[in-house]
Amino acid sequence: MNTKSRYFFGMILCMFAIGFLCIRYTKFQLNIDDIKFNITYSRKLTKNPELLPKELEYCPLRNVSIMKKKAKFIHVGLLSYPGSGNTWTRHMIQQLTGYCTGTVYCDQFLARKGFPGECVFPNTKTKGCVVYKSHYNVKDKLRGFQKAIILIRNPFDALKAFFNWNTGKRSQYSVNAAVLQNNNKTRIIKDRFHALVDPSRFNSSAWYTYVKRQSIEWRNSYLTWLNVFDNRSLVVRYKDLRENLIPTLRKISKFLNVQPTEMDYICTDVNKEGQHHRKQTYSLETADIFTDQLIDMVNNVIMTVMNATKNRYSLKDFIFVNPR
Repeated sequence: MNTKSRYFFGMILCMFAIGFLCIRYTKFQLNIDDIKFNITYSRKLTKNPELLPKELEYCPLRNVSIMKKKAKFIHVGLLSYPGSGNTWTRHMIQQLTGYCTGTVYCDQFLARKGFPGECVFPNTKTKGCVVYKSHYNVKDKLRGFQKAIILIRNPFDALKAFFNWNTGKRSQYSVNAAVLQNNNKTRIIKDRFHALVDPSRFNSSAWYTYVKRQSIEWRNSYLTWLNVFDNRSLVVRYKDLRENLIPTLRKISKFLNVQPTEMDYICTDVNKEGQHHRKQTYSLETADIFTDQLIDMVNNVIMTVMNATKNRYSLKDFIFVNPR
């Protein structure tokens, strides 16, 4: 075979190989798109947001593993004010990456309920987690993190959620203590992630004092975190996780330097609910539980953080204007 023939034969082989790879990739993409279409279409058809059998077949809940620490292991904080969806975000990061998320605390209830990295601390020598939850806003307690995801929720919603969590876990103030405790009369409810506070508590002096104190804590926390991790942070709005999940997860995965597949994104969306989403059985609007004075107080702390960050994070949406 002369040189010209060999060249021609080589070109044919190359074209055949490229064509084969293109077909394989197209089939893979069609398979992904088909699964995504089936999931989306079946939800619209049944008008059912709950998991369907076919979705569970495509997207079983993922088992997660502890990371092995190497010489240049990067500790990433997942920082938020309480009630901002930190536990829910941890669940989704675990489903997306396949790695455990940790914390600077140690909650045995969570350790048994889907978070095997719960008591793996940042200073553990051989084991690591992809992110570590923390609510600390003191600089000395942030030094263990090389960078941070800062999760921010509208303070009107976060304050309400944290008050519900902090007060609802006390059986005398909870509307569902008997169900969660199986009529066991302990003072503190073990399953505090599903406890619901008696709505009358939002009309108490304790609620007013709480908002006055904690709105300042909300402001100070975000000012500290945004300052300490100025060029080493990713700010994630809770609202974007709720309304624009997959694009937000792409930003998170890029920040964490992990490479999920398209199916990982789709299945994280399918399994996003998790075990610890507190489902309210009653509706409390902002205007129902925040007086005009409290609304002004919370709006002021939002404005302070907005001005300090030069409105880089679209926090203007958080400002509440009373329709009354």
